[in-house]
Amino acid sequence: MLQWSRAQTGRLSFKPRKLQAHKIISDNFSLLNANAEVKNIELINDVDPNMEVWADADMVNTIIRNLLTNAMKFSHKNSTVKITSEPEDKFLSICIVDSGVGISENELEKLFKIGYNASKPGTANEEGTGLGLILCKEFAKRNGGDVRVKSEVNKGSTFSLTLPIYQQKL
Repeated sequence: MLQWSRAQTGRLSFKPRKLQAHKIISDNFSLLNANAEVKNIELINDVDPNMEVWADADMVNTIIRNLLTNAMKFSHKNSTVKITSEPEDKFLSICIVDSGVGISENELEKLFKIGYNASKPGTANEEGTGLGLILCKEFAKRNGGDVRVKSEVNKGSTFSLTLPIYQQKL
């Protein structure tokens, strides 16, 4: 809530720098590993270790942590959450893929809208605020990227975070 409030009022600092995408994922896996162990969810980091993005580290970590937490929240016990990466023109698409409960088309349309409480209990009755995805979208846009989602009920979801690929200045 505090980060969202600061973002809305322009009081959140923005300090983009070169970041190694694989390391960001690994660091967030380390932070959330205990949560994954509770549901016996295997976390797989399949992000290209050579890919670098130009973004604010605090914002990117917040986005990844939120998307990863949601993926685990809506995944079944004894499943996997995999994070992959794919270059798309001047952007890197970082995809958080789960095989959980999925999201209906009706819910997908409302997912990033303020005023709509998207919070639902997870597969083990985990709770949330419903503001996380709005914050993720806002932070991604602030970094010149976006957050998109594809999902199918009972088959899982893929949340894609796009960020500018680091371009070394000559």
